[in-house]
Amino acid sequence: MAEESIELRVVGVRFEEPDYAPVLILREISGSRVIPIWIGASEAAAISMHQQGVVPERPLSHDLHLELISALGHTLERVEITSVDRGTFYADLVIGEKVRVSARPSDAIAVALRADAPIGGPLRSNDWPDFGRFAPLTGTFPVSRT
Repeated sequence: MAEESIELRVVGVRFEEPDYAPVLILREISGSRVIPIWIGASEAAAISMHQQGVVPERPLSHDLHLELISALGHTLERVEITSVDRGTFYADLVIGEKVRVSARPSDAIAVALRADAPIGGPLRSNDWPDFGRFAPLTGTFPVSRT
């Protein structure tokens, strides 16, 4: 992981009532803090399908992204959640040693799962002033919708 970064893992996708909005839950590997990120339905499906081992008949967009990276002779090294601004999360795909591609976290994580690439975020919760703090996994999530 990058310097000043914590490694995160995907817990899964949960759905918030009453409108059944998909929420991606990330958890720090070395602790119990979580990051919930509201995501779109297609990204939720792509992440959930991969976690359940479902292989679609035809490649999904995230499979295509990974194939393009590979076909161009590169490797997805990691995904970094870089910031949050007014409730919107930002991420980078880190390709090789020099290339960073900005992406929505949900898309970046869907690709990272397929590449078995690590996912990281800022080390300290105050690195994300709009997020406030990480929440314990058993507690209520202090979040904003993206």
